Amino acid sequence: MAATVIDPRAITASVGLEELADSDLLAGVEGQQNALILQTDLLEEIAIVQRSGSLTQTAYALLSDLLTIARDRDHV
Repeated sequence: MAATVIDPRAITASVGLEELADSDLLAGVEGQQNALILQTDLLEEIAIVQRSGSLTQTAYALLSDLLTIARDRDHV
């Protein structure tokens, strides 16, 4: 599980194992599926599930995200 909280003064991130309730959307992700849940002010909870993520897709997405974070970290 990875989690990030962004507020006006700081960005806090964590990665680790976490036990999920059976009712949690992420508990239903199977096999090579990937999921992202965003908590928003106006739309509340938004979930995106990639149903068949391959190693190549996952590695590319991770690299792309890390490059974006490195490029934009001074603009938050």
